[in-house]
Amino acid sequence: MPSVIMLIYRSGSMVLPFLRVCLTEEFNVWVIPFLSAITSIRAEDKNIGAYMGLFEGIFSAALFLSPLLGSFIAENYGFRMLWLTISLLIVISL
Repeated sequence: MPSVIMLIYRSGSMVLPFLRVCLTEEFNVWVIPFLSAITSIRAEDKNIGAYMGLFEGIFSAALFLSPLLGSFIAENYGFRMLWLTISLLIVISL
C-alpha cells in the first residue's frame, strides 16, 4: 500500500512543493539572520568583514555542493548510505 505522501506526489498535487517552499522560507527568515548575528558578535571589530565573508562563502558553498554530493551518494551507494552519512555529519557537528 503506497504511503499518503506518494499518493499526493503522484496525483500531481502542489502540496509537497508548497511545503518545501514554506520550510525553506522559514529557514531563510529565522535561521540565517540569527547565524549572521552570532558571527558578527563573535568577531572582533578589526576583522568582522573577514568573518562575515568566510561565513557567507561557506554557506554559499554548502548550498551549492550539498545537492551534488547528496545525489552522488544516493545514486552510487543508495539512500540508506545517504541517510547514514547525514546522520554521522549531524552527530559530528553536535
